[in-house]
Amino acid sequence: MFLGITTIGWVIYLVVFVPGVAAAIVGLDYVVRRIWTAPRVRVALLAPLAIPLVGYPVLEAQYSEWQMRKACPDAPGLVVYQRVVVAGYFDEHIRTTPFLANPELDPEWMARAVKGQKESGYRFKEFEVEPDRFGGGFLREELTPDDKIRLIKLDRPMARYRFTRSKESVIGLHVLRREQYIMDTETGKPIASDIRVYRKASFIDRFWLRFLGPAENVAGCQLPSNVGFAQEIDHILIPIDKQH
Repeated sequence: MFLGITTIGWVIYLVVFVPGVAAAIVGLDYVVRRIWTAPRVRVALLAPLAIPLVGYPVLEAQYSEWQMRKACPDAPGLVVYQRVVVAGYFDEHIRTTPFLANPELDPEWMARAVKGQKESGYRFKEFEVEPDRFGGGFLREELTPDDKIRLIKLDRPMARYRFTRSKESVIGLHVLRREQYIMDTETGKPIASDIRVYRKASFIDRFWLRFLGPAENVAGCQLPSNVGFAQEIDHILIPIDKQH
C-alpha cells in the first residue's frame, strides 16, 4: 500500500480514473470552446475543476490514513489488567439455541452440549436470548453433576464477569474504532479490553473491493500482537475446572 491506496487501486487510478477525468475535461473543453475561444480563458475555467478531480482520490486516502495514525496511540489492541478464576460468565453476544424450550427432545444436541461444556472447563455460561425467536430474557446454561445441561431462566444476568459485544464508532473519514471488554460488574471496571482502529477502503479502492465481498477494512494500526479475545478469553476468565 502506497499513500493509503492499494496496488490494484493505483492501477485503477492511473489506467481508468485519470484517463476518464481527462476525457471528461476534453469533452467539456469542446463545449466551452464554442463560447470562449481564447485558450487562457478555457484553462482558467477548466483547471480549477480538473486538478481537484484528479487529486481527490489520493488526498482522500492520505487524509483518512492520517486520521487513523493519529488515533493509533489510543488503540493498543488486547490489554489484560487482571486474570481471574471463574465458574462461568455472561456472554453478551446473542446466541441462537434451538432447543431452549425442551433440550431433552434432542439427545444428540444434549450430548454435544455436555461435551462442549466439559471441554471448556466452565460450569455455566449465561447469555441473552433472541427476542424475535425465543421471547427474549436471559438464560444460564449449566452443567449438572449427572452430566446434563440445565437451562435456567433469569430475569437478569447473575454472573459477575461479562464479555461485552463490540462497540463501533466512526472517529474520522472512513476510520472506525472498535471496543470490546470483559467487565467486572461488581466494580464496574474492565479486567481486559480490546481496542482497535481500522480504516475502510478509500474512494478509489472501493471500485474493486466491493466486488470481493465484505472486505471493508483495508488497514489498521500496528499492534504488539494480533491476538484478541477469541484466542485469550479462557486465559483471562480462567475456567475453574481447568486451573493449574
